[in-house]
Amino acid sequence: MKASARLLGTFAILAMAVGSLLAEPKTAMVVQVVSTEDSEGYNTKITAINAMIKAKTSYERLRRVWVGDLAGENSQGVFVVSVFPSAAAAGQFQDKLKDDAEVKAMIAELKSIRKLGPTYLYKAVRTDGMYDGGAVFNTSINCSDEDGYAQCVQAIVRGG
Repeated sequence: MKASARLLGTFAILAMAVGSLLAEPKTAMVVQVVSTEDSEGYNTKITAINAMIKAKTSYERLRRVWVGDLAGENSQGVFVVSVFPSAAAAGQFQDKLKDDAEVKAMIAELKSIRKLGPTYLYKAVRTDGMYDGGAVFNTSINCSDEDGYAQCVQAIVRGG
């Protein structure tokens, strides 16, 4: 199976598994774990893909390449992070590009320098940050009251 089809298939399965998440209009973040020996070359290719996709879709917040400093077993590993207005918007974005020949060709180039790991879909609890472009996500918190948790975080930020 081709990597791009596998990636889209993984996203579709993940989206179905969290069906209620799709209905919520909260910001969604897709994190793809990537293994590569050439993180600079990988980043260069992602930058080129982002420019092409922006020209086709006008979408600004595309894939960003990160290295995980404190990422458990994936510390110092490469992550590709995409942020969307909602999980449904992420699916619509993928649908727009799934048959595009240029996108497929560029993804084929990526295949030669990387191996895909798991893909994660996160829903934002709080999207304002201390500075523009800053992001923290914590996967060790189990929360049954997201709004209450966000209010507690806000109180801590305000010093109360």
